[in-house]
Amino acid sequence: MKSCSDETGFCVFGCRSGYYGNRCNIACYACQSGCDRITGECIGDCPVGMYGFSCDRNCNNYCRNGCEKISGLCNECVSGKMGNFCNTTCGDDCVYGCNRTTGNCTERPEWYDDRPPDTEVRYNSFPNSLFILYIVVAFLFMSLTVNVFTVTW
Repeated sequence: MKSCSDETGFCVFGCRSGYYGNRCNIACYACQSGCDRITGECIGDCPVGMYGFSCDRNCNNYCRNGCEKISGLCNECVSGKMGNFCNTTCGDDCVYGCNRTTGNCTERPEWYDDRPPDTEVRYNSFPNSLFILYIVVAFLFMSLTVNVFTVTW
């Protein structure tokens, strides 16, 4: 038994997975978990960076960690941007970025010491240099001692 009418294209028993519409000829490509077979609304979340009824719209480039599925409101903003859609630039005096909602400048991070937080701390190499110096001095002393004994014998 056919499920779609030859005359109208209307599919009586619904569409196969991944398609929707009266004729089941519209694919829901961006939907991670498929879509409603009648309306095309994506089931579940959109892929990160996408939003909309059918997950067919791109989040603002200044959104970090994607945006809200229906409205496109950013989950977070990249540093230096603020607002619901992260489309407003923080003030020039905000060296460390600003609060997404209020626009107030962000304070200097506690970890900040001109290194990113994941940078390995390198210890002062002075003790190593001192050890090498002791070895060189000991070698010179032994050399001198050997020369003195060789000359005196």
